Amino acid sequence: ELLKDVKLVGIYFSMHNCPPCREFTPILAEFYNEVNADGKILEIVFGSGDKTQEEFDEYFGEMPWIALPRLDARLKSLCPKF
Repeated sequence: ELLKDVKLVGIYFSMHNCPPCREFTPILAEFYNEVNADGKILEIVFGSGDKTQEEFDEYFGEMPWIALPRLDARLKSLCPKF
């Protein structure tokens, strides 16, 4: 339902304790906000590699997009494909 009206969907695999990810996330968030400034064109789905729910909650709190739940079974099938 959340993806039905968007033109592009990205899957962002990242985790709280990855320094390159922590540097890239604000850049991606800025791009996401710019692209969607005049209407939703792009949706990003966060796939977390965080070890704890607390890490997930803190890191995801910095993101303007949607996420799969941290322990969602779909992550196991998506990671090897992407």
